[in-house]
Amino acid sequence: MAEIRLDTPVQFLPKVGERRAKQLEKLGVYCVYDLLTFFPRRYEDWSECVPLFQLEHDKEQSFIATIVATPKVSRNRGKTTIFATLSDGTCSIRAVWFNQPYLAEKMVAGEEYFFHGKITRDGFTFQVVNPVFDQRQKDEEKHSLIQPIYPLTAGLKQGHIRAIVNVALDRALPLLSEVLPLFFRKEQKLCAIRYAYEKIHRPDTMEEVDIARKYLVFEEL
Repeated sequence: MAEIRLDTPVQFLPKVGERRAKQLEKLGVYCVYDLLTFFPRRYEDWSECVPLFQLEHDKEQSFIATIVATPKVSRNRGKTTIFATLSDGTCSIRAVWFNQPYLAEKMVAGEEYFFHGKITRDGFTFQVVNPVFDQRQKDEEKHSLIQPIYPLTAGLKQGHIRAIVNVALDRALPLLSEVLPLFFRKEQKLCAIRYAYEKIHRPDTMEEVDIARKYLVFEEL
């Protein structure tokens, strides 16, 4: 792959291409540096997972569950629906995804996942529609439970943005040069620039987000 610079057009990054690049342009993202400065608008804390028996109607919640069997994919008049039964041993819940057929390939029966979405209840049956999910890592220390939520545009999902931003971080983070003098950072108790950009996108705790934000506020001054 050709050398990546901060001004490299995003279409030349892996996982992007011309079609994705045009979608990113609608969000004001044209080059690698734009991706680094395309900050999340908020975060979801998946560390506050609840057992399925504690799920509440009409509330956004996070939980850990196993996909009981291979998800069923239904196609009708060009529309796709995926159905899956999830269980954590205490009870089960039905998950439904609309018009996201590619998700079926990411679900493995018998594996544990983190899920987050709005819970609804019909009688004794709980359901979650279009939940976001991520496979649970065996090594919990390597799995961040703080999920960045980015602005979106038509055709782009959170997973797409996260994957592209991760590529930009892996390739371009070392290219960032410190803009704040060391004495000033010590005086204000600020982190380094690369730490700030890493943790604003890939935090392990909300405390790291706060540290990154503090640096970025001073950088903008």
